[in-house]
Amino acid sequence: MRFIYTTRHFIIAALVLTGVALSSCEEGVDLKIVDAPALTTGGAEITSPFSIRVSAEVTSDGGDIVGDRGVCWSTNPGPTTASSVARSGGGVGSFSVSLLGLEPGRTYYLRSFASNIGGVGYGNEVSFTTSAAPWTNNADTVSDASGNLYSYKTIGTLDWMAQNLRSVRFCNGDTIPQKSSAGAWSTSDTSAQSAYNNDPALAPMMGLLYNGSAMLDPRNVCPCGWRVADEDDWNDLINNNGGLFEAGGALKTTGTGIWKAPNTGATDAIQFTGYPAGYRAPTGEFFNFGSNAYWWSNNATRPVKIVNSYGPGMQAWTGEQKTGYSVRCVRD
Repeated sequence: MRFIYTTRHFIIAALVLTGVALSSCEEGVDLKIVDAPALTTGGAEITSPFSIRVSAEVTSDGGDIVGDRGVCWSTNPGPTTASSVARSGGGVGSFSVSLLGLEPGRTYYLRSFASNIGGVGYGNEVSFTTSAAPWTNNADTVSDASGNLYSYKTIGTLDWMAQNLRSVRFCNGDTIPQKSSAGAWSTSDTSAQSAYNNDPALAPMMGLLYNGSAMLDPRNVCPCGWRVADEDDWNDLINNNGGLFEAGGALKTTGTGIWKAPNTGATDAIQFTGYPAGYRAPTGEFFNFGSNAYWWSNNATRPVKIVNSYGPGMQAWTGEQKTGYSVRCVRD
């Protein structure tokens, strides 16, 4: 609780002399008492092994404007705003946020929070356990040179990895350089990779973004015995799933917990598990996380395949060599 003095016309003056307090004030001084906001934390919907959607409600502003609200979480009880945080603007009423970059099969604790000039208020604590990783207890798995596991699906006549590539090593064990800063990314003429927003917690779910040099590097970014999907592979996938106007829906995961609304036409019918990983521009900036997925296509005139949240279709795009996109691998 905090006491707030607001004056219309004059300032309160006070003088303390030998233990005696002397004060004067003019008419027009208001005294206001503000409490921290009150909240309730709702349910947690598991949207993937790496993410959940949480609902909450600010039920009282405590007597002042709520300038910040969201959900904080931790692997230990009693999370605070010093823990991991997902924000959702301000004000009273209901809101929801997605927590991304979580570890599969792990227990988390979360609380909603809101703040005003009176302090930070917390809702009730909720705990949940994320679902197991898709490659757990799955006989159809492959490992990359960094030791990451992936599940794979037979789609048509090809085995496709069911997650975006996140290897930081080529098949031969050489390191794929990480270019974190915009300057390092934009000036690199050789192979480079990074996580979206340079946040490694997103990599298990979204994979890494690779520039064209890495995608084409003869040392092979994919696991040994696998390769970057090429134009024939993508055309086969598209043609067997409704063509360009429908295939994107079969690749996208459903719902709007990870994809931004409306995520039209999403079915994930072939269990491709397409997440909206966005891309990294040649300037080193990041764009379209949550709304678009981009994948490299090897040996193609228009080497980028795109799906977005606004329809089930798929596009082909001429990408620049210095742009960072996701990679899907197929068994060679």
